[in-house]
Amino acid sequence: MRKGISIPDEEYFKNPAISASLLKKMDCPAKAFVPFTSTAMVEGSMIHCAVLEPSEFDSRYIVAPVINKRTNAGKAEWAEFQEANADKTVITPDQHSMSMKVQKAVYGHPMASELLSGGKAEQSFFWKDKKTGEDMKCKADYVSDVVIDLKTCISASPGAFSKACADYKYGLQAVHYLRGTGAKEFIFIAVEKKFPFVVEVYKLDSDSMEYSERKLDEALQSYIFCRDFDIWPGYNDRQSVTSLSLPAWSMKD
Repeated sequence: MRKGISIPDEEYFKNPAISASLLKKMDCPAKAFVPFTSTAMVEGSMIHCAVLEPSEFDSRYIVAPVINKRTNAGKAEWAEFQEANADKTVITPDQHSMSMKVQKAVYGHPMASELLSGGKAEQSFFWKDKKTGEDMKCKADYVSDVVIDLKTCISASPGAFSKACADYKYGLQAVHYLRGTGAKEFIFIAVEKKFPFVVEVYKLDSDSMEYSERKLDEALQSYIFCRDFDIWPGYNDRQSVTSLSLPAWSMKD
């Protein structure tokens, strides 16, 4: 198993090596370099910090004070607060409460808490792909003798999380990370973001992983082609009219 390194996010993201996040976008190459930001992403990073790097939480996040920003005094107070905490991400009291409850739920789950012990959080790995020679990278949530990936979700039920794995290409990510780390197993800790903050632990079966192996290789080849020829098509790389069918459920009388 390779040894990971701890580096700041900024340094990791600046490295031009190919990531799983990039390869996940190759079903529409035109969107390959469109940055993805959302409230969910901010909350995901916040929860990851609370669970995986709890000692860092207070240095990275701060709860917004209650200030009436409609008054001149309030505006001045808010500006002072922002200046004093320019190096931190401002979160709401509800977001802080949620992150602490998720943290408690994860470490209250016997299997999850066992998996998150004896290893290291936020480890970066860099390697060359054996088939193509391309420079690759990944940043694992937690690494011991296996790779652990913490996923927040609306529902941690088997059916809902299986669908999320398909929708968000978690299998492709799992294969990519196993290649990068040299670990033998990739395990998901799925945790819901609302009461009662249910926690479940999953891994993809062998058929799913074999399928994801093929999709990862296809995505990498697609990226190499697009990069080398500087062609970044949309969903239809033939640039032709595509015939569509209405969903079967919509045509039922």
